[in-house]
This record gives sequence, structure tokens and C-alpha cells, in this order.
Amino acid sequence: MLYNARWNGMKYIHFNGIHALSSRIAMLIQENAYTEDDQILLTYGVEIWMEEIVKTGALLLGGLLIGRIKEIAVAILSFCSMRKVAGGYHADSSIKCFMFSSSFILGSAYAPQIISKYPIWVFGIIPVFYEFFSPSFIHEELNTLTQKRKCMILLLILLGIAFIIPAYWQAIILTGIVFEGFTLLKRKELVKCQLKKK
Repeated sequence: MLYNARWNGMKYIHFNGIHALSSRIAMLIQENAYTEDDQILLTYGVEIWMEEIVKTGALLLGGLLIGRIKEIAVAILSFCSMRKVAGGYHADSSIKCFMFSSSFILGSAYAPQIISKYPIWVFGIIPVFYEFFSPSFIHEELNTLTQKRKCMILLLILLGIAFIIPAYWQAIILTGIVFEGFTLLKRKELVKCQLKKK
């Protein structure tokens, strides 16, 4: 089966609260025709979905506690929407993933205190950078011209919004896009290392 090799490592997922709940949900929605591999894949998908809800909720709660929930929400929209279409580096554990993404999102939320306004040339450099480095996914079948077009369309929409809004919110959106760009560089380095080993 196509998914066997891809999701083989899922059989060794640690049994934590989210995984246990994901397994129960997967059992409720699965059909009798599902194979063991299908069940593993379904459980994994539900687990990822639930982890994202918990992480996003934790970030928004943190934003509420520090009085920056709007900034956190805009930073999540900027960083995560670009990540969805562009790909990038993936940490080897859920905790590391949350730490990396949280630091990027918090950094974006506090960007207006550091950057008063991005220089105009940044609006030209960012599309060139993404054109060259994206998309960059773990699964090569996603690294297609169609995916690149999706990435560039979303990028241009976000840049257009950033161009016309006040500098405060512009700094948050652009910083989220720039931070996502850093993960593309890291991913490219990993791909090069893997190719050399082969």
C-alpha cells in the first residue's frame, strides 16, 4: 500500500492524552472496510488535527494573557497560511514544533516594537525569495508547479494587504512571512544533506 512506508513510523507514536482521544475518534468514524494501515493513518490525521487546535488555542490564550490576542491572531494567519502552501522545516517532535512555531509567532506579534516600518524594497525581495525556495515539503509529490502557484498567489494577497494597512499590522504580517521563509532555507539544507548521503 502507498501509505505503508510513508506512515510506518506512526505505529510507534507515544500514547499520550491526545493520541488516546484521537484513536477513539478514529474508531467512531472508521468503516469496517478500513485496513489496519488505514486506521493508523486516520488516527494520525485526527491526532495532527487535534494537536493543531490545542497549539492554536494555547497561542491565542497566551495572547489574551499578554494583551496581544489580535497580534497573535494576525501572526498565526500570516505564518501558518504561508506554511500551508510553501512547506518548510519540520521539527522531529510535537514539542519542538510548538516551541519553534510559537517563537516565530510571538516574534511576529512583537515585531512592531522592533520594526517601525519595513522598507519598500522588501515587498519586491520576498516574492523573489519564495519563487526560488518554495514549495518545500517532506513529500516530493507536493513540490509541484501548481503548489508554487498557490504559494505565490497567497503571498501576493498577503503582501497586497500588508502594503495598504497601517505600519503596525504590516510589520506583523511581513515578519510572519519572513520567519516562514527561514524554515524553507532549513528544509533545503536537509534535502541537500539527504541527497549527499544517497
